[in-house]
Amino acid sequence: MAGLMKIDDETLEKIGKYVKKNLPTWSRELSLVQNDLGFQKTTTVLERELVHQRELMQVGFQNMSKRFEQTDKRFEEQSKQFNIRFDESKEYFRGLHNFMRWQFGVSTIFLSGIMIKLLMS
Repeated sequence: MAGLMKIDDETLEKIGKYVKKNLPTWSRELSLVQNDLGFQKTTTVLERELVHQRELMQVGFQNMSKRFEQTDKRFEEQSKQFNIRFDESKEYFRGLHNFMRWQFGVSTIFLSGIMIKLLMS
């Protein structure tokens, strides 16, 4: 810690006042802020652009929400159509099953009759 100097509060106060007094001049010299009026105009333009961007984003979100609702409606309609077709095919296969059972019964009776006729002859 050799070579380090302690600074008392009074000296720090003087340094703070000096920096505070000269900071605007240093900022202009470094082109950080050309002048307060230019900075305010630039800030105002940026604020307006940000407000405009926020409004555009809100409109975009509203449009996306509408698109999602339309997509949901489309999926619901397709689901209804699928259910209708599924019920129709279920009825078709139920009818086909009944027909096959009837056909099997008739065939069994017919073959039984033939076998009885053959056995009796």
